[in-house]
Amino acid sequence: MGIFVFAPVLCVIAFFFIKRLLTDREAARLLKADYLARFAVLFFLAIASFFAWWGGWGYGPRYLIVLAVPLVYEGLLRISQFDLSRTVFFIVAGYGVLSAWLAKSTLAYMVPDHFLRSEEYSNTLTSILLPEVRAGRFNSNNVLSELLSTSPGTSSLIWIALFMTATISLAAWHRSMLAPATVPAKKKTPPRRPPKACTKGSF
Repeated sequence: MGIFVFAPVLCVIAFFFIKRLLTDREAARLLKADYLARFAVLFFLAIASFFAWWGGWGYGPRYLIVLAVPLVYEGLLRISQFDLSRTVFFIVAGYGVLSAWLAKSTLAYMVPDHFLRSEEYSNTLTSILLPEVRAGRFNSNNVLSELLSTSPGTSSLIWIALFMTATISLAAWHRSMLAPATVPAKKKTPPRRPPKACTKGSF
């Protein structure tokens, strides 16, 4: 239930990051001066020194979310220059969204510690979340269930539908903002012919 479970796209970012370091010596020098790298190392060491570094009853990197957000944002910007398969990216990113959505819809991110200490639970998604979904145990602490008496299962489906709609809308808006502006072509006017020179006897 670490940072790679919460944001598995970081695995792809880490792969290209390590590949760049092994093939480009200049990248290692730039890394030492990178503000995000310094913050990530110091923040990670600070959390690792805490006695409850795993975050207790929490799904994913409870204390590392502050670090995960800038790493994902900056990492995606930097690996966009590489030839990355869209299929691989959407599978990895989709797994992260799916697992986070199921954790929100079932246990409300409150995963008891005894799950972590039990040998029966090897994977958070398959051992904890999916059994909750199959049993129909959805979290009722949401706006739709509280205000409109919508069933928790229906509310979770509405939430993911709204999330996907907002994501697709933002992506479309972003592409339209980056698209080059089209300037209407001007009509070509035929060149004017120079006036004929007057010669004797032309009048």
